[in-house]
Amino acid sequence: MSKLRRILSVGAAVLALAGCSQRADRPPVEQAGDRVTGLTPVGSPITLFGPTADKLVSTSAVAGGRIFTASGAWYEPFKMIAVDATTGATAWDMGPVSTFDVNVGPMVFHGALLVGLRSRIEVRDPATGDLRWALPTTGHNAVVSDSVVADVVDGGVTEGYDLATGRKLWTVPPPGGDRPVKQTGMRTGDEYSPEPGARREIRISDGQLVQLTATGRVLLRDMATGKLVGDAPGGFRPGNSTTLIGYQGTAYLGNTKEILAADPATGKTRNFFTGTHPGLFPCGAELICVVSGGTMIAKRPDGTEAWRSPRADMHLFGTFRADRIAVRAIVGQALYTSDGEVLYENESQTDIGWIDDDNLLALVGVGGQGRVDIVAVAAEDGRATTIGTLPPVEPDCSWSDQVLACRDGTELKIWKFTR
Repeated sequence: MSKLRRILSVGAAVLALAGCSQRADRPPVEQAGDRVTGLTPVGSPITLFGPTADKLVSTSAVAGGRIFTASGAWYEPFKMIAVDATTGATAWDMGPVSTFDVNVGPMVFHGALLVGLRSRIEVRDPATGDLRWALPTTGHNAVVSDSVVADVVDGGVTEGYDLATGRKLWTVPPPGGDRPVKQTGMRTGDEYSPEPGARREIRISDGQLVQLTATGRVLLRDMATGKLVGDAPGGFRPGNSTTLIGYQGTAYLGNTKEILAADPATGKTRNFFTGTHPGLFPCGAELICVVSGGTMIAKRPDGTEAWRSPRADMHLFGTFRADRIAVRAIVGQALYTSDGEVLYENESQTDIGWIDDDNLLALVGVGGQGRVDIVAVAAEDGRATTIGTLPPVEPDCSWSDQVLACRDGTELKIWKFTR
């Protein structure tokens, strides 16, 4: 996965959290054999392409035993490399490019490496770096499934392309000239990890495309064919602050005053929540978390409340696995149970995300001490173990269930998780 790796994307509010802690009243738990307890270095540090550490910009993804890292400086050339995660050796070097977009990749999905170059998205072979095909887009509207990439092009036309080959599969005009202005993927699974990387602007779908049109209609399309399979009124015209999430058959639309739930299959739209600057994200197989006015509220699909926590404030991002919810804000991270109990929290401004079902990784800034702690958090009980440290200069880290890769100054360092 990558940087909020398996976390946070889809937006909502900031945690008002104080101090790094786990529940003091929780009895000691015997160390489990599958808990992450440390880091073992892999290979030697790799000097990254770009300027000095304070001006260096980098972004990474870890997938399929490879680490894909792009580095450079704003408005200057970037270079992307692939590194073998087991040896630390460079597998290939794409060479400098002048228009890399750190908001769109690198992203590895179903055997394809997606790289954003501002004017287009390149689909490359992760094994060799060779170009397969390119989609001329900024990537802000692109949605990808396991086999199709869908994007809105000139005139509000939506097109679908084969992910592997780039062959155009279908083209559909905007219905009645009503142009889609936002789109996302419908997610249906029992865990929620919106995008492999918090900054990625390519959305992921489990097979259906959700579109919000200029007049506020919600359209649901089959990603494989482009066929319209659902349509519902949205309730308001979308703006820059409009949030759109597709989850378990429902499209949730949020603005600064309310959240609506649209069901394209039935054509019905209803109020889901009313409040100031609400944010939302799926937080359970049958739960949507709404954040507003300093409170996080877990709501069932029918709108009834399951539980609430007074610990949230402003803009929050979250994801879940099984009965655990990981949340992150501009200043705060936390791990909740599915019934709202807080197992772990801190006030760091960096990242938290899943390593595997049993472990999370938190990057915790230590105020006044000039370092960022690498912390393994047990999903079972929130127990935290510091397993490494980094300098405080925006550590760009990516990880999978096996390895962690972080920028340390101008170097890329790789470790294997030990359990």
